[in-house]
Amino acid sequence: MSLTRTTADALLPARRILGGQGCLAYGYRIAVLVLRVPKWTVDMADQLYEECTALTGGANPRTIAHMLRAEPGARVRRRMAELQRALDRRRPSPDQRRVAVIADSAIARGAVTALGWVSDDAVRGFSSREAYQAAEWVAHEHGHAPGILALYEGALELSRR
Repeated sequence: MSLTRTTADALLPARRILGGQGCLAYGYRIAVLVLRVPKWTVDMADQLYEECTALTGGANPRTIAHMLRAEPGARVRRRMAELQRALDRRRPSPDQRRVAVIADSAIARGAVTALGWVSDDAVRGFSSREAYQAAEWVAHEHGHAPGILALYEGALELSRR
């Protein structure tokens, strides 16, 4: 697969990433990820950031991430945080970071929301039944929730094939 970069305001329909273990869609300056990774490694975190940066053109302060299989362990989460901080330093964004994590585990959603309370970033957990609310929350005052939900549904559908 060729990685073709998009502009900040362009729509990028869902496409496979991570060797088919995930899907990325992008639009309204919001990245939408649906990931079916059976076991996360630090190398996969690096690959995820490389592919997302190549496709979207840089820092994405607003993201929806749906982890359908394994969730990253502590070591991988630390690496993802390092990668995000480095990316933010290279390509700062005027928007506040807002990350919606969709998970069906109440424990995972609670942990994600607690992380948001102790970090500078706005991070919140949602169930899969709350996908529209996640899109509204990530979009914040920018609107576009129906379009973001359509991107999410496209990535979710592609991940099922």
